Amino acid sequence: MTDRSEAAVWDQRYRSGGDGWELGRPAPPLEHWLRQAPSRPQPPGLVMVPGCGRGHEARLLAELGFSVVGVDSSGEALRQARELYGTQQPGLRWLQADLFDAEALAAGGLGPGSLAGVLEHTSFCAIDPSRRQDWLDTMARLLAPQGWLLGLFWCHGQPGGPPWGSDPASLAARLAQAGLACDHFQPARGSATSRDGTLREGEWLGQWHRASAPVLLEELPAASLTPPVVLTIGGSDSGGGAGIQADLKTFAALQVHGCSALTCVTAQNTLGVDRVDGLSAAALAAQIQAVCRDLPVRALKTGMLLNQELITTTAEQIAPLEAFRLIDPVMVSRAGAVLLEPDAITAFKQRLLPLADLLTPNIREASLLSGLPITSAAEMEAAAEALAAQGPKAVLLKGGGLAALRGVDLFWCDGHAQWLRSAAVATPHTHGSGCTLSAAIVAQWARGLPLLEAIHAAKGYVEGGLRSSLAIGGGQGPLGHWHRSL
Repeated sequence: MTDRSEAAVWDQRYRSGGDGWELGRPAPPLEHWLRQAPSRPQPPGLVMVPGCGRGHEARLLAELGFSVVGVDSSGEALRQARELYGTQQPGLRWLQADLFDAEALAAGGLGPGSLAGVLEHTSFCAIDPSRRQDWLDTMARLLAPQGWLLGLFWCHGQPGGPPWGSDPASLAARLAQAGLACDHFQPARGSATSRDGTLREGEWLGQWHRASAPVLLEELPAASLTPPVVLTIGGSDSGGGAGIQADLKTFAALQVHGCSALTCVTAQNTLGVDRVDGLSAAALAAQIQAVCRDLPVRALKTGMLLNQELITTTAEQIAPLEAFRLIDPVMVSRAGAVLLEPDAITAFKQRLLPLADLLTPNIREASLLSGLPITSAAEMEAAAEALAAQGPKAVLLKGGGLAALRGVDLFWCDGHAQWLRSAAVATPHTHGSGCTLSAAIVAQWARGLPLLEAIHAAKGYVEGGLRSSLAIGGGQGPLGHWHRSL
């Protein structure tokens, strides 16, 4: 519905003569088309002129033999139309109504399928673009089968015409979607100079008819992609900051196709975890099998595995896969609480560690798995060596848990230690950074980077996410995963 205050604005504009594009006569491109074009609409028939203003085009149509209804929400516009062209002319009448008020239109004799044609001049470009679909729906509803729409549209982004211009391509597509088949749509010829001296550039003239069958848009070619496929096995974070959610956001940002297998569902937010519900081992196995039966998983990562049964099932399912396997031992909460029972930790060490191409523990997890205290760089090296002795081909021990080693990680491979340094980002919003790092490593490796280069690239991705972290909720917010598009 048109806001009454909006109609009052148009009343004032017509009273003041403030519409410089209003010519005081029919628009020349429309008049030329209606009088001379070989494919011009032919009378008789009922024609509506929406947003008719002072009625110049409505009067022209009546002169040519059509029955015409000029519709406008502005009472002042119609008062001036009646003053100019009268109220007694055969086949010409005026209706003050909101174009989107179906009841008001029907009361004026404009019901579904009642129109042989619509003549559009400035109403489409004078309404807010958010109402354009309503405009199209109204025209399609009122036009009879094979009914025509003749329009002069402002296709510009410059001042001097109705408030909003229109893009020709999008307009043509919208009309087609509304069921209107195009007969002609080209830049207009013979456009006049407005009364305020503005050169009327950017006018397009088009004629359509309402098709009796749906109008099919041209089929567009598709660029089918074959990105690397990766898999994450872990828990769902209802707050969207960590776990499966963080992994899938990372995969999408790094342009790999991410698949998932859930081990548990958590109820959590930025303040902490309220509840954890584990899935059955059979449900977990079915998810992994369904993915791997159809999709070529190039690399995978594990996250929160919750209990011994899920750990054992995960090991059984991923052991035969020819895929890079990153094991992220999610074992200790942010508050330092151990999340797994002793038998689950034992199963993790015996069943999963030997399968790891890369193990990515934090300080607390490395200490738990190695049985060694870690309070210094030297103790980090000792723990990494001890972990590698349990089967992983490589270990990335994250040093952020030690104040002196923020931004410093230790990469251990083939008996050698290499320290990886990056800038520490001063933000309290780091939730999901561990999950994001491991997911980014998997994505970069799947894209073809050697392991150490994949780690460097992943650390850069995490740094960007921390620099654009999200201060949402009442606690520790997550990383911003769209930082690459900022």
